[in-house]
Amino acid sequence: MHRSETWRDFTCLPVFHHSDAASSQPTDIRVNRTALWTYCGPLLSLREADLPESYHKWQQTTIEGHLTPRLFSFLTFAHEIVESFGLSNYWLSIRATKSTTEFDVPQWHTDDDFFSSNSDSQSGTLRTQCKILTTLLGPGTLLIQDGAKARAIQRKIKHLHGGPGHDHSCSSFFRCTSCMLTTKIIQQKLNPALERLETTQAMAGQCVLIKTGEQYGTIHSTPPIPCDRVFVNIIPGTEHELRTLTAKYGMGYPRDWIMGGTNLTM
Repeated sequence: MHRSETWRDFTCLPVFHHSDAASSQPTDIRVNRTALWTYCGPLLSLREADLPESYHKWQQTTIEGHLTPRLFSFLTFAHEIVESFGLSNYWLSIRATKSTTEFDVPQWHTDDDFFSSNSDSQSGTLRTQCKILTTLLGPGTLLIQDGAKARAIQRKIKHLHGGPGHDHSCSSFFRCTSCMLTTKIIQQKLNPALERLETTQAMAGQCVLIKTGEQYGTIHSTPPIPCDRVFVNIIPGTEHELRTLTAKYGMGYPRDWIMGGTNLTM
């Protein structure tokens, strides 16, 4: 990952071949409950028997049908992207969601940079922090085409309406009350300000490479979810960066866990 200016706000990439059944929405997969599985560590082995025990528990209690082969098709592709950055570790989340009205109105935002420093320790050059997104089932992520204009609008609204939490560096694993209130205020102002900008949506069989951070980050949103959805999110990083991130929340490394419930955000 090199200087942020050298690549677009987002890039949609085909993961599955059109001849592959995985390129279309699967009809044999169902979501039984809304739940999140997360892993932070070296790139996973793509042998089902080698996956963490918590993944198998999450899969058995959350998903009806054979999700793992579809997940492996994506991870095979995603691992190539991560390794092309010279990295071999990541934060991987799989969020299964039942039909909900929570996202009927877009919640436009940029994701924060996940690591405290975005400079390459060896070269000293700025490196872009990014996320790799896909959906294994259900609608894809919404994206605003003109990122520069959308970010300028977002910065103005945050400056005017950011409130006391705007410059607050949250150390809570869950967003604290200040962060949640500030985010809600900003999104209420941001949605009408962005409604005239052109948007696009990731298609079935695609993954999206997006940038993070307020300066270069991709403005995006979870789409309306009128049906079951399985969303996958990857944050590539160095082992040191990810160890530092998990330690911030009092966790060891590598680490994997399950979270249930409906109040989950991307």
